Amino acid sequence: MKHCYLHLGFHKTGTTSFQLTARKNSNLLEEQGIILPQFHGKNNKISANHSGQIRKLFHAKTRNLSSQESISQYQKEFSKLLKEDRHILISGEGISTLPKKSIESLVDEIAKHGFMVKPFALVRSPYAYLNSALQQTIKNGQHHELIQFSRQCLAADEITSKVPNTLKSIQTLRQIFGATIEFYPFQQALNDPNGPVAFILQDILKLENTSSFAINSANESQSNISTRVTNLLNANVDQPKDDAIPKATTKALEKKYGKEKFLLTEVEFQLIESKFIEIKNGMLKCLGPQFVDESVQFSKQFTAVEIDKILGMVSKAHHSLSTIK
Repeated sequence: MKHCYLHLGFHKTGTTSFQLTARKNSNLLEEQGIILPQFHGKNNKISANHSGQIRKLFHAKTRNLSSQESISQYQKEFSKLLKEDRHILISGEGISTLPKKSIESLVDEIAKHGFMVKPFALVRSPYAYLNSALQQTIKNGQHHELIQFSRQCLAADEITSKVPNTLKSIQTLRQIFGATIEFYPFQQALNDPNGPVAFILQDILKLENTSSFAINSANESQSNISTRVTNLLNANVDQPKDDAIPKATTKALEKKYGKEKFLLTEVEFQLIESKFIEIKNGMLKCLGPQFVDESVQFSKQFTAVEIDKILGMVSKAHHSLSTIK
């Protein structure tokens, strides 16, 4: 029976790297019997991530806000994909955030064309995901109130509603697919000698020959100090840019304060600890202990003297920053 491999994420589990690899090696996938959709995105390029197109096709609100021309184009390509007599692969971490009804409509449409839907997702443990998602949010130019240089007094209810997690999506997917969806701990994929992308290709898609695949890497991590300075700028600059911190300043900061990976401080964690425990218990119930087994570590709290020096370096490098919160 022909299969539809439905890759549902999640964020921060090598999804972008996998999608770019699949797109770049689409001819090699086709040789092994797996076809990708030819959805066109920005600049008329074929999209590696199919979330946006699936959302426009199956989410009523998004569909109503989209142009009829783009809807027609996506529908035509989707219909062409479903006429395939080979396996197909649809990949989009944003699909899991769609309403339950929208996902069910997508699955029904695929199944009625003779495909056995094989949904899967890689899942980070809750604390690892929390830190990685916060860093990506900040890197993308958004400010997050939880991340502070100093011991500011924040009310827990101000930020607990903004704690990144995948629990709701996991629960929705369980309701839709039951035991047929395969969840994999991201650490299992990381332990693969060739990395998470190779794990998906070999262990999930069951490809026999992947040695000729050109693996793409994406979304490099920032250091703890760089992430915190970026968050500071996001709060104070109207339109943050990717190069908001001059490279020379970044290097100087990392030379002085280290390149340790970004983690919450103990003070920050205490503000959201009760919410975190709630999320962890929910994931334990849905997925089992292997998905929540991790150590909770913290980055150091900067001293008042260090904070003054950091702010001085940032202000000097970023002349448009008139006040620093």
